[in-house]
Amino acid sequence: MNEHHHSEEEAFTLDPPGTIVVVGAGTIGIEAALYGRFLGYDVRILEMDRIGSSLLQRPTENLPAMPNRLLSSLAESALQAQRGEAIATVPPTNLGEWVEQALEPLCEVDLLRGRVQLDSRVTAIRQMPAEADAEEDIPADFELTIAEPPGSAPTAEAQILTAEAVILAVGNQVSNLQLGFPPPAPYFFSIGTNPSNDWTNDLRAGLKEITRIYAGLAGRTALDLYRPRRV
Repeated sequence: MNEHHHSEEEAFTLDPPGTIVVVGAGTIGIEAALYGRFLGYDVRILEMDRIGSSLLQRPTENLPAMPNRLLSSLAESALQAQRGEAIATVPPTNLGEWVEQALEPLCEVDLLRGRVQLDSRVTAIRQMPAEADAEEDIPADFELTIAEPPGSAPTAEAQILTAEAVILAVGNQVSNLQLGFPPPAPYFFSIGTNPSNDWTNDLRAGLKEITRIYAGLAGRTALDLYRPRRV
């Protein structure tokens, strides 16, 4: 059973395999999900369109840096373990090729395969009150409402997904979501909300946010899986 510490002296923690939903399948969202899976969390990614959809709006734009500077060490390791090389033999030169050769394959590595749900536009997130005196497992803390995919037959009820923690990785599009609670809130995180025109700096900042989130969930002051191991 996952233990949630709600005292003022302790951080709000979540033990693996607690359930986490990442909203957004861009670079930072995929990195956040991969980090959680390395730690043993039950992570799912919800994406309103396609993997890397914001990048695919300008597919012929040149990559802003060398491919090996656009992914974390964990992501490169996952790709290398899956297919024997971190980046394709012929390196991608534009954003469309980057999505095809890096982001889409990342979503197919062992840790993330089957955990990315496309055409899943989250329209609302509400907080579910936990039963403090419950003797059984504490119920999920969040309820996410997912709109029907375009062109699908209407159903009587909207799709609902529950999770113990939510990580928004939708950039500055947070305002498009209907929140049933005022942020900030325990177990609710938003990363990459102030993107710049410098991809490498945005990635570096995003990775710092990811390590901070998971260190907090683990109840630790530091938990950095990106730091090189001593040999």
